[in-house]
Amino acid sequence: MFGQITSDPLSVLEYLATARNAGSCALVVLVSVEGPASRSPGTLMAVRDNGEYVGSLSNGCLESDVVSQALETMATNQVRRIRYGAGSDYLDIQLPCGGAVVLLVIPDPSLTWLDKAITGLKNRKSFDLDIRKLAPGKPELAEPYPRIQYQPRLKLAICGRGAEPLALAHLALGSGFDVEMYLPGVEEVTQLTDHGIAAQVISPSSFDGASLDNRTAFVAMFHDHDYEIPILAKALASNAFYIGAMGSHRTHEARLEALRNLGHSSTELNRIHGPIGLVGPMKDPQRLAISVLAEILGEESPQIQTV
Repeated sequence: MFGQITSDPLSVLEYLATARNAGSCALVVLVSVEGPASRSPGTLMAVRDNGEYVGSLSNGCLESDVVSQALETMATNQVRRIRYGAGSDYLDIQLPCGGAVVLLVIPDPSLTWLDKAITGLKNRKSFDLDIRKLAPGKPELAEPYPRIQYQPRLKLAICGRGAEPLALAHLALGSGFDVEMYLPGVEEVTQLTDHGIAAQVISPSSFDGASLDNRTAFVAMFHDHDYEIPILAKALASNAFYIGAMGSHRTHEARLEALRNLGHSSTELNRIHGPIGLVGPMKDPQRLAISVLAEILGEESPQIQTV
């Protein structure tokens, strides 16, 4: 038995859909938390009939038993409700945090529901989890469980040139972000696409900011700061939850003045983080990337919410 640790709902659901098409599987949903816990309600885990799994429900103290329970649900085709921690029947399984969690293990969830959820998240739309629709007709799901809303993955859109945007792109990709790069040069774009990073050639006039939704962070990383002004103007017209631009304090003041002269208000200009990064100034591209990514994560809204 082995598993892939991830908290990304789309990764879990895509794995589950593959397993569902190949054989039997189970979806595990963390439906409630009492007291301290290492995961939030709505966290998902997928288990295949060979014991492989994707997802993480704890700091490692539950997963082995959850897999065993999931295999039993596949054999009986019965939904199972499990409580771990305080008040649980499983006295040999303790949660170090001292709280309690309740899980639902649902064998062979509806492919129709899975396809709808995956399509929505891939199209960067939120979706609501109605647990009763996962396995239609099962009376075990009649209880009014909370509705859980899942948001698309965080996306990072980077405009720039040089070592800094490349370092940030690689770090963000390894951290689970969807990454889009906008670069002035064809050769740079080719290098990135060869490494699996979405990239396209842009000019200040061709960038329109249409893909910058409310789960997207945008960062401008140019050494030629005049080049970035029309690009930042388009970013300000978007729904991006974070906008940042590289450069010194003096550069940032000049940037704001140029945008102010284009008619942007103080409220709009306050959206631009500059100099970028939680810790600064940073001259090393890799350390700057870490600092910027930390600042972005500090601005994001939760990916999973009970509503």
